[in-house]
Amino acid sequence: MRFSCTDFSFPLLSHEAALDLVAAMGFEAVDLVVASGVGHVRPEAVADHPEGWAERLRERIGARGLAVSDVLLIQGSHHGDIPYNHPDPDRRERALELFEATLKMASGVGAGGITVLPGPRFEGEPAAASAERSAEALAELLVHAAETGLTLSAEPHLGAWAETPAGALELVERCPGLKLTVDYGHFVYQGIAAEEVDALLPHARHLHVRGGCPGRLQTTSRENTIDFARIVERLLTAGYGGDLATEFVWFQGEGPYSRCDEVDCVAESVRAREALAAAARDRG
Repeated sequence: MRFSCTDFSFPLLSHEAALDLVAAMGFEAVDLVVASGVGHVRPEAVADHPEGWAERLRERIGARGLAVSDVLLIQGSHHGDIPYNHPDPDRRERALELFEATLKMASGVGAGGITVLPGPRFEGEPAAASAERSAEALAELLVHAAETGLTLSAEPHLGAWAETPAGALELVERCPGLKLTVDYGHFVYQGIAAEEVDALLPHARHLHVRGGCPGRLQTTSRENTIDFARIVERLLTAGYGGDLATEFVWFQGEGPYSRCDEVDCVAESVRAREALAAAARDRG
């Protein structure tokens, strides 16, 4: 089991310095976040020259002895801006363009896979309409990903039409072949028991790890109520072959993200990695 760290955990550093830090903390791999507004690498820039970005990032990351575990793509200034299931076909087309470019870059850096967001539920229409457009779009993304040899997963999250375990299971049922990137924090925040989230593990390709509790999307290890040792046990028993990525973030947001500037991302990333490694060793 390999441990990774998201590069956008350290937004006040240059990308080079963030990667230096990830390597210095003892991680073997990095999760490359390609995001509008919050990432070191922006999808709009990648779309202009995906091959050039692949070469640049491959050299930058490889020089630090890191592998690319996953590429997380977040396009638009917020989740409802240009998602794959937007009612406007022009925005859906733009989302696909950004995905195709990022996919090409992800393949070029040797990423283990690519993660996308399923899209929100849009007001003024039945929930099933948002879900159906999402499934149709993700089915198309699966075809593109398969052509590059990369595995596609979607991350159920707060604000998505699939923000509960039941919604996430509906997502994979609607879209055969789709895998999940699972972050227990998005469910525990809502008061959903971690044991209910376990139902997603058979579909998991990648996991995001950070402290959380009901009403807090991100916490310190002291405030955390998620038993990651139990989750590691469940993963290993199930023969999970993916990586575990710490995903502590630092920014001054609103709503669920309003207290994300209260956590020391360096200390908590190291503590999480050590706890995960200890749990894996104990399991043998």
